[in-house]
Amino acid sequence: MTSSVASSSSSAIIKSLTGAQIDIQELATNLTSATRAPQQSMIDARSTAADSKISAIGKIQASAKSFQDALASYGDPKAIQYQPTTSNSAVASFSFRSYYQPSEVDFSFKVTALASENRVSFPGLASSGNFALKTSSGVVETSYQSLSELSTWIKAQTGFSATILNGRDLIVSKGTGVANNFTAYTSAATTTPVNGTTVTLANLPSSGDLVLPGITNPISYSSLADLQTKVSQQTGNPANLSGSSLDVTFSTAQTGNAKVYTSGLSSTGTDASIEANGQTYTSSSNRFSTLITGVNIDVTATSSTDVRLTTARNTDKFVLALKSIVDGYNDLLATVKKEMNYDPDVTKRGGLANDSVARDFLNQMRRLTTDTISGYSTLVPTITLAQVGLITNRDGTLQLDTYKIDQIAQNNPEQLEAAVASNASSKGAIDKMKSLIDTVLGRSSSFQTLYNTTNTTVKNKIQDDTDKLNEQMDALKQRYLTQFIAMQKVVLQSQKTQESLTNYMTSWTAGLKG
Repeated sequence: MTSSVASSSSSAIIKSLTGAQIDIQELATNLTSATRAPQQSMIDARSTAADSKISAIGKIQASAKSFQDALASYGDPKAIQYQPTTSNSAVASFSFRSYYQPSEVDFSFKVTALASENRVSFPGLASSGNFALKTSSGVVETSYQSLSELSTWIKAQTGFSATILNGRDLIVSKGTGVANNFTAYTSAATTTPVNGTTVTLANLPSSGDLVLPGITNPISYSSLADLQTKVSQQTGNPANLSGSSLDVTFSTAQTGNAKVYTSGLSSTGTDASIEANGQTYTSSSNRFSTLITGVNIDVTATSSTDVRLTTARNTDKFVLALKSIVDGYNDLLATVKKEMNYDPDVTKRGGLANDSVARDFLNQMRRLTTDTISGYSTLVPTITLAQVGLITNRDGTLQLDTYKIDQIAQNNPEQLEAAVASNASSKGAIDKMKSLIDTVLGRSSSFQTLYNTTNTTVKNKIQDDTDKLNEQMDALKQRYLTQFIAMQKVVLQSQKTQESLTNYMTSWTAGLKG
């Protein structure tokens, strides 16, 4: 129906009863456009407002992200009050673990050894065969058809790494320290089936590693007598040795295989060690994480003299942090105010003008400098940022009273510490500002929720309304065309009637003359 109307009217130009030409397609289009205009204008205004809101939130979030990055450069607020220093950075350094509450450190020690890697090399290894790895937790083995296949299998074992050199040499490694020692075997194990409470292991080699069913850890032995003793200890029953044969008795019936691995190559990784106050401490890596609560000590070289690790109150960093807070806060405040600006001229209006989320956030910002920080220490039970020289100007921006801050830094640095740093019972300026930023950048923050709602629900509704308007206007235009075509028929009929009357009168007049 629509296509027939459109085709019949696409070039319809008719004469009215007065003789004027009328293009009904153009007339229908103009009438439809006039009807659409006010509704389209409202939709366009809503779309522009939504885009402006999304843009405004993006600008505020960008400013908040810059503020967040600046604060992150000062590290954990629970550790900012302590500045780690080392007397010999070439030998050792230390850092705080952020999930612990740091404390003052004064620790001296000598580094007597560094941890070494566990590594075993197999030059010219056969391109196929059997391979096994033994650790303190057991033995795993495989058969392989290529060194690439073997390398992949080794890497799949927890903690192990493998490297192939020259297409035929294999290097196997597993971390550092004694705890990661392992043995690798390149031949099949001697296997004896076990099905019951006793088994005889015959033709045993004089040394190797024995794996027994029901026994978790492999038994390493250096002689058959050593093996007899260790098997007795592991099984809880006497083990009888006769020549190179060993009779083993289990407390309960076992099913499986007893395996003896020989000709293995063992890694020789060593632990790092330090000496302090006459005591020796070891670590499987070059990091010591348990000597001081919340502190990681990293050693990089041995030393014949003491290395001293200390902390001191980091007053300079407190002042720098306050300066970063002022800069970041003022930039964020200016961005929020600009995007909240109301102007009768919509082209000059901020994307968040009269927005409740932005207004609530602005109120939250204004409270920060006057909020009391409580519970940091008995020496400073309460403090505000204003008390340490952070001035709030009439326009809401922050300013540093540098003279006051310098005086506090020299005479009462603990006040700066309480105002800026944090501990288990108190949140200082850095953490307060981070909480403020989370209101903007957090996934469930009010700003992010507003952004998501505007970008989805609101814009989808605008698109739906646009689609409905298009459908309505298309239908309206078709109605106009249908009506105009009907009118065209009436006009044409009238024109034919007029021509008929004219012809009749002409004939009648001519008849009278004759």
